[in-house]
Amino acid sequence: MALSNRLGFEHDFFEMYGGGPGLGLGQGEYDFTKYLIESGRISGPSGPGSLYWSSVDGDLITNMFLGAADVQGGFTSGNHTVQHWVNFIEDPAVATFWIAHNDSIFTSTKNHMGLFNQESGNERAFIEDALWALNETAEIQLGNRDGDYIRILAESILGPGGGIVGDADMVAHVLFATCQPDTPCLGWAAQQYPGHYPAEDSWFHTPIGLGIGFLACTEPGEFWCSSTVSYSV
Repeated sequence: MALSNRLGFEHDFFEMYGGGPGLGLGQGEYDFTKYLIESGRISGPSGPGSLYWSSVDGDLITNMFLGAADVQGGFTSGNHTVQHWVNFIEDPAVATFWIAHNDSIFTSTKNHMGLFNQESGNERAFIEDALWALNETAEIQLGNRDGDYIRILAESILGPGGGIVGDADMVAHVLFATCQPDTPCLGWAAQQYPGHYPAEDSWFHTPIGLGIGFLACTEPGEFWCSSTVSYSV
């Protein structure tokens, strides 16, 4: 799918089904897709990009498209990644969004581990960090983490995920996994990710790179992880 079509489809999809206002619960996803394009991770005019990112993003958009088609046709999908988008369309909420979104992302990652392994060491480490942050954000907001008290503590100090003031608070929201999908927080976080493909060493020494890398790594203190993605869906 062409770059403009990816963004155009996501815009139209979430404008119609995101629960509003604007793109609703799809604002963060739209902003992240824009980041993937601008950083050269999705192949296009700026270069060949990443087969991993292009494939995973393509699978996500395909599942969204099929989910919308099933709703419009009155069908029930036998594919869980598509059915979760049907569930989101019929009941747009934080919970249904994260279930649909992350099921698509992590299922696709498992299906494309060959492409993941072809990435540079730095890019694999960044992918792991990004997947860790995505998984933690969803798990905490779904209430599946024993450490949910971290979210409560963070929100008691910072306010809800939409009440963001200044970069320091943005960093805290990202690290505490309190970014809500319908706020600018996830888009801001994406802008702190590596600005070019593949990821450069310097990013792992930025506040966000250090923070996420420290939290995501199996051995705290490393600047990057061991590149062994193993998330359950």
